[in-house]
Amino acid sequence: MNMKTKHKQMMIALVMVLIFGFSSIAFIASSLGGQSSTTGGEIQPLTSSIIEDEIDFATKNAYIQGGFTFLTYYSNGYDFQFDNFLNNLPQQTALPSGQTQLFIVKAEGSTNIQIESMTGFESLNDTDSEKVFEKLCGLLSFTPVECALMTLNETTSGIIEDVDI
Repeated sequence: MNMKTKHKQMMIALVMVLIFGFSSIAFIASSLGGQSSTTGGEIQPLTSSIIEDEIDFATKNAYIQGGFTFLTYYSNGYDFQFDNFLNNLPQQTALPSGQTQLFIVKAEGSTNIQIESMTGFESLNDTDSEKVFEKLCGLLSFTPVECALMTLNETTSGIIEDVDI
């Protein structure tokens, strides 16, 4: 009986070793076989806060998961004033440490603005800079001073209008 128990224990131990061994081999094989440069799964570092062409989904998604926000501006023409507004947004919405939290992507297409972050998604067909900034402030991961001041001004102007002097 004692021999039977030892044999059973050895068989169980052998099965466990084989399971762990094969799972390790399967993990390594799937890691090596799953990476391909044609799938677009590689994350490309973004070197500028202004990007002149669309970026791949994997890179954009990785940055969004890291707390960054993307404002994509689709346009067929060139609007100097609005383009200047967009170019200043990354610095205007930067963190107190100076780190940028916003990437501007400029792409060809019918006029449309898409803002995407961890907190949500907005699409606008209007290039009114005040409306764009208001929507952007609602979607940024960290509220910059300019957004807080805008909210404060809206709140105080509403209170002053309600008070009869």
